[in-house]
This record gives sequence, C-alpha cells and structure tokens, in this order.
Amino acid sequence: MDQGKQTLIELLIGIGVCTCLLSIPGFFLKGYCLSFVLGVVSGAVLAVGLAVHMFHSLSRTLDLPKEKAEGYARKMSLIRLLILAAILMLAAFLGNTVQIAAMLLGVLSLKFSAYLQPLTHKYIFNKFFNKGR
Repeated sequence: MDQGKQTLIELLIGIGVCTCLLSIPGFFLKGYCLSFVLGVVSGAVLAVGLAVHMFHSLSRTLDLPKEKAEGYARKMSLIRLLILAAILMLAAFLGNTVQIAAMLLGVLSLKFSAYLQPLTHKYIFNKFFNKGR
C-alpha cells in the first residue's frame, strides 16, 4: 500500500475514534442528546469528505507541472473551504435538528485525527493492517 493511502486510512480511523469520543458528552445533555450526536456525526462525515478530497487533490497536484500545481492546490483548497462554509450555513438554518457547535467539533475531528495519526499508525494500523509484515 502506498504511503498516501495508508495515511488516509489512518486519518479516517482517527476521525472515527474522535467521533465516538466526542459523542459521549452528548448522551448526558438532557434535551439536546440527539441534536448533539447528529451534529458531531454530520461534522465527522464532512471531515471524511474533506480528507478524501484532500487526498485526491494532493495526488493530482503532485502529477502536475510546478507552474500549474500551485494554482490547482489553491483552487482545491478554496473549494473545500466553500463546501465547509455552505454546509455550516445549512446547519445554522437547521438549528433545532443539528447543533452547529457539535458539528464544528465533528469537523475538527479531522484536525484531532491528524495529531493522533502517529499513534493510530503505531497501535491500530500496524496491528490490524500489517499482520504478515
């Protein structure tokens, strides 16, 4: 498996772990349990989409000549930012269904998983995906 795909899988595992951990406080919020958990989960789904888009954008950027690569990377970054802003604005209109703060926590699970990636690699990925190596 190439390094990029391995890192993406480790990020996705980290997002899943962070989502589970971030959802726990929602079960103790009376009256807000479902909207909090839905917010965290929907934010995590967005984080997965952003991570996959980032992976494909990076792969494509590395295949482009230097002159075009920088512009393409900026364009893809702007697209991710606009998608994030649009979905967060949609969540703001659905205030009773999804808590926007919880959704932001779910989106931030991408950042948390990036910091946890060395641990995910050491303790989870190598244990379950590299058995014979």
